[in-house]
Amino acid sequence: MSFRLWCKVLRRWNLLFVIEEQIIKAFGRVLKESREAKGLSQEALAHAIESHATHISRLENGHKQPTLITLLKIAKELEMEPEEMIVKVKNLL
Repeated sequence: MSFRLWCKVLRRWNLLFVIEEQIIKAFGRVLKESREAKGLSQEALAHAIESHATHISRLENGHKQPTLITLLKIAKELEMEPEEMIVKVKNLL
């Protein structure tokens, strides 16, 4: 593979990484705003979804991305549809 082609591939991967990072951070923002709107602490939400407050904190700070199961549990506890959370994330991008 030529050097130029490698450069194109690397730029594309970097772009994908940036986009993925933005999505994870946007989800964290949506999660935090939604949790606070319901008046729940990180600890209360974590307990309700059988997790830990540090897990919620890492999700909100964009250090971790949720699994599908976690997303479904969080949405249920926040009395939201998972699709609603995803649309909110999309609107932040």
